[in-house]
Amino acid sequence: ENWKERKDGYTQLLSLINDNYPIQSIDHSFLLNAQKEKHIACQNIVLEIIEKMGYTYKEKISRKIREYSGIVVSLMSQKKNSRLTNLQSAFDSLAFNVTSNPYELPFSEILLKMMNNSNLRLREESLQFIIRANEDPNNNIQLNKNSQVYDQLTKMSSDPSLQIREMATS
Repeated sequence: ENWKERKDGYTQLLSLINDNYPIQSIDHSFLLNAQKEKHIACQNIVLEIIEKMGYTYKEKISRKIREYSGIVVSLMSQKKNSRLTNLQSAFDSLAFNVTSNPYELPFSEILLKMMNNSNLRLREESLQFIIRANEDPNNNIQLNKNSQVYDQLTKMSSDPSLQIREMATS
């Protein structure tokens, strides 16, 4: 099966997702294929599917949030690719729709792993998420000063990377 056939399959799945389409029809096989997808055109549709699943199924996919966010985080950790246009929106969809508060478990665990990662891109993406969350007028979730995420944010103000230090203190 070539990438065009996979892309067609992903596109078809994307068009099927709605409140009436059973999540069980997607779950397992999609996750297995999405985790090993290497073609950029297919990866982008995978991200669109994850974003749409977050909006559509909300807390119904919370038990699989680590798996779905793992796909997004894995793509984030790779060399920056401007053609992956749904990277942040897929991440945000999981953060704000599947959990009641992205700064609490289970999502905070994902965010903390990114913030502590040796991969500069993941540290950047975690901080960009916090900045987007704080600047979003529709988001009324504040970062609790007693949270692990806040503690890590404070530590990142002395990160070896100047860009990370600047983002952490902004």
